[in-house]
Amino acid sequence: MGLSKDKKALQRLTAKNAQQITPKEIIHNPVTLEFLGIQPYEDNTETKLETAILNNLQCFLLEMGRGFCFEYRQKRILVDQDYFKADLIF
Repeated sequence: MGLSKDKKALQRLTAKNAQQITPKEIIHNPVTLEFLGIQPYEDNTETKLETAILNNLQCFLLEMGRGFCFEYRQKRILVDQDYFKADLIF
């Protein structure tokens, strides 16, 4: 939307095509993360989970060879006059 010339039209189109979803459709229970080596009943923070996933992803991309690029974690981006953070930049 930040680069759109007609923001109102984009908002109408988005509202028209939006589908309501429930939390149950977003959060999968149980989440299977054995490949991360995290114990299921530990106190797992979002930061710990993100770090484990990204470390694993980084190793995977390195194994893929040339042509794949993992650029940045939590990249700060300026859109209009607001700053946002993109979780992953490939």
